[in-house]
Amino acid sequence: MAHVVSVVALKGGVGKSTIALNLAATLHRAGHRVLVVDADPGQASCVEWARIGAEAGHDGPPVVALEGARLRRDLDR
Repeated sequence: MAHVVSVVALKGGVGKSTIALNLAATLHRAGHRVLVVDADPGQASCVEWARIGAEAGHDGPPVVALEGARLRRDLDR
């Protein structure tokens, strides 16, 4: 069974991306299948942090950027 965990807040700069990535990395390292969906195309913090981690050789969960209509249409893929 799939579970969805959302980390949301109206205000920026409160640590949403940091919390989401640390939670995802912990679950990934514990052997769970994890997907991080970065729904903030302007900032794309999760996507950027994942790229930097991969370049440094860290094994982390997959991160994709989806927004608006694409989120609803492409998430199942």
